Amino acid sequence: MDVGLGAVVAGQGDDARAALCDLVDDGGDIALPDGPPRPVLQAEHGLGDERDSAMLPDMRALRLGMIVGPAVVLAAVGVTHPHHLTPHTAAYWARLHTLLLPVFPLLGVSVWLLLAGTTGPLEWAARVAAYGYAAFYTALDLLAGVAAGTLVRRFSGQGVTAETPQVQALFEVGNDLGDIGSWCFLLACVLVLVVLLRRSGPAVLPGGALLVGGAIGFMNNHIYWPGGVVSMVALAVGFGWLAVVTERRRKGALHD
Repeated sequence: MDVGLGAVVAGQGDDARAALCDLVDDGGDIALPDGPPRPVLQAEHGLGDERDSAMLPDMRALRLGMIVGPAVVLAAVGVTHPHHLTPHTAAYWARLHTLLLPVFPLLGVSVWLLLAGTTGPLEWAARVAAYGYAAFYTALDLLAGVAAGTLVRRFSGQGVTAETPQVQALFEVGNDLGDIGSWCFLLACVLVLVVLLRRSGPAVLPGGALLVGGAIGFMNNHIYWPGGVVSMVALAVGFGWLAVVTERRRKGALHD
């Protein structure tokens, strides 16, 4: 039995609802009125798509900034980094390394962001190495930077200098721990290159080469001008290159 929907709803209140229920219970076919879909729903759906597509470029830019930003900041600060700890540079030396305490570990965060959404033994080895860098290199910044600078600043009038045995002890312990952190960071960068090369192909090689080269320069030059600053710039460009390549690959995979 075919009954137009308009015939059912033409009734009033409970009678109309009862008639509709009877039709469904009887297995009858309800003929829906012809016509286009609701225009309001179409407009709402279209607005959502436009809003989502507008947000994507902002999220990509934010991700890129978070990956590249730490190396850019360290490069800029490195231009002002004193080459030697002296009574004249001690105050700035201590203040500079205090400000950099939350910045140095962010290089490890850059590695984690590049590997976001990936799993596997090499990926997790890279994450662990990046964490090791953040932990051990922070010790160098604290001991040879903040502590040594503070000692020379406060007690230079009593003859304390960078060559004083107590200050030298801080440098020695800090450098030993910093070396562990530097090797961890280099290992993390090499593993990132291997992982992304397998996932995204040879397009990552230029960025990966800059990343590994920057990590080696960082190990040897800290952030001192010029070698350390150039190393930070290489890291920034390498991180940025890899971020763009992986984002394009992800976008292409979504379209496929």
